[in-house]
Amino acid sequence: MLRDYLRSAGLSITKFCELTGLNRVKVQRLLKGQPRLLSVDFATRIWVATGGQVPVSCWSTPAARKAAEEAGLSASVARSA
Repeated sequence: MLRDYLRSAGLSITKFCELTGLNRVKVQRLLKGQPRLLSVDFATRIWVATGGQVPVSCWSTPAARKAAEEAGLSASVARSA
């Protein structure tokens, strides 16, 4: 979702990071799928920086999404958490 956001906003990773204060190397690694775990803090900072267009929940694991579905939570509820 972050890559799609950057494309639609016409932002390079470097410019996005300059504007938001996020660490460029961390964002690049994230977009390459390298970090296995993403801190809630970093995910929240991305969510805020994108005006809510990249929700924290988009970084959750498939197992976490399945647990949310099994608990009766819709994708919209899980994404707003």
